[in-house]
Amino acid sequence: MLNKHFNQIKQFDKFQYWRNVAENSVIQCRNRWLGAFGSNTMYPYFPFSQFISDHDQLMIMNKLGWIKPIPKELSELFVDSLFSTEFEIQYCCNAGNELKNILSSFPYKDLFGLIMLAEIVRGESPAFQKSVKTAIDGINLKHPSQKCNCTWGISRLGGLVNCLPGELHYYSDCLCPYEFAAKKLYDKWLSFSPDNHFLNHESWIDYDVLATKAEYNEIASIVGYTIRERKPILELNWSDKLNELFNVILEKIVSAHIDELKNWLSSIEIGNPPNVRERFPPNIYLVQNQNSDLQLISWPVGRNQQLHTLKIY
Repeated sequence: MLNKHFNQIKQFDKFQYWRNVAENSVIQCRNRWLGAFGSNTMYPYFPFSQFISDHDQLMIMNKLGWIKPIPKELSELFVDSLFSTEFEIQYCCNAGNELKNILSSFPYKDLFGLIMLAEIVRGESPAFQKSVKTAIDGINLKHPSQKCNCTWGISRLGGLVNCLPGELHYYSDCLCPYEFAAKKLYDKWLSFSPDNHFLNHESWIDYDVLATKAEYNEIASIVGYTIRERKPILELNWSDKLNELFNVILEKIVSAHIDELKNWLSSIEIGNPPNVRERFPPNIYLVQNQNSDLQLISWPVGRNQQLHTLKIY
């Protein structure tokens, strides 16, 4: 019994040592974290309440374990999934200082908005739109509207309708969860597209503001004007490596949004109403090393057994 107690004390001391080193590592590398992204990075998708769920705690431990690896002899102190979670570290470029200069005048939300709208005005389609179209086609193929037997409807004006299978088509102002998910993907990522031939009024206003700000801060140059709307055509003034990084981040944000919607639909399939939804924390992190190299660390969007009630409309 004494030996067992002594071994427990030794293990606790090892944990305390790891904790102290991890805390110091977080303090030292705080300035290295240049961005955290996920499905809710741009244009908040739905209101939510702050909470610390099991998934949040696991993500925190995953991040700490990346900064300061947890010794294997301490593994029994943690849940198994902590060590089975796979994450991707992708080397990006050595343009950390260039990125910081851009972020001093353009936050990520405006920066990504500028990138997407500038591509559309030039008549180009953002690379991520292909995966969004594939996801929407997958939703429609799995759940064709003519065979919908959903018992939940989401009103276009807000609120939920609970009905019997096959009755939802009588509610003209409601979408079933699958239609709702497909529409959200379209509205957020495809509503502005060269295929639509023009941007809506709100998008034009956003573009005017961003284009003016970008030119003033010398982030972009005007190389022409559209024939019909007389809007500026921009050439973005940053390196090709940085442009590639922005496109990769956008693709990962879109992928996280798609995964989150799939998790939400899966929760409805097992009996949860549509307003029971988990908001996943950011799962994509941009880190700068001391030599200005950039790395993109991304974890898969997780699934928590315990869902939380959130109003999503």
